[in-house]
Amino acid sequence: MDDSRHREHDSASSGRPIATVSSATAYHVFCDESYTSGGSTNRFRIQAGIWVRDTTLPPLRTELSNLRAKYPRNGEVKWNKLRGSRMPRIVSGLIDVFFSSSVAAQLRFACLAVRESDDPTAGQAAATRDLGQFKAYHLLLSHRLEAGTAAHLVLDGRPNIRPGAEAELQSCLNASGRRRDPPFAVLSCRSVDSAQEDMIQLVDVLGGAVGWAWNDRPSRAGAKRDVHDAICKALGWRTLARETGPWERKFGVWPYRPRVAAPGIAARGYSNLG
Repeated sequence: MDDSRHREHDSASSGRPIATVSSATAYHVFCDESYTSGGSTNRFRIQAGIWVRDTTLPPLRTELSNLRAKYPRNGEVKWNKLRGSRMPRIVSGLIDVFFSSSVAAQLRFACLAVRESDDPTAGQAAATRDLGQFKAYHLLLSHRLEAGTAAHLVLDGRPNIRPGAEAELQSCLNASGRRRDPPFAVLSCRSVDSAQEDMIQLVDVLGGAVGWAWNDRPSRAGAKRDVHDAICKALGWRTLARETGPWERKFGVWPYRPRVAAPGIAARGYSNLG
């Protein structure tokens, strides 16, 4: 995307223009989820995203390419693979990219912590759980996409995803965006293989550390404790098991609280998990 202004269309609508944006207000949002399995052992699951300005993406790719060149033997980085006693150097490098690289000031993280007991899709069939996760993405993004901006969403690809799920999420987010003044817009929404996308892997590590803290997991894997502590040190926090306000710009953590409906009236709407 160059610096000229762009008019984009919602592919799930009638083709009416929904936004006019420049690269200065366009973002790429990389999204992943953590602690979505494990039954009763996980009290919270995490839906997370990292926001990257369109103009920041090329130098960010350079930072990530340099990191991969430095540690060429490392494959996909995943939170669930951190089982050793020490944090792998490439994971430390990814954390440094987010907090202290030349582009760090332009990167921000936000996540939604959903208590299993508040999610009516927990324990249901795969298709129902899939819908619940996309609803959680909608809830996070509809509240954290800023008015007057536009976004390209990149989701962690998952097997057996519902046909049209990405287009539905994009359409519902654009409907929410049109209610903002000025509106926000989602210009594209696609799923990718996380093994081929370092930014999804970074979201997985940051979101995994948040989920580890919120679920009060035992510290048998020293690597996970090291990652959690490294993130806390960069933020000046004691723990990631905390809530931040919507004003938090670098690292936002937001617990989901279900809407309370009047007696006999069900809470409705795509933005609610029920």
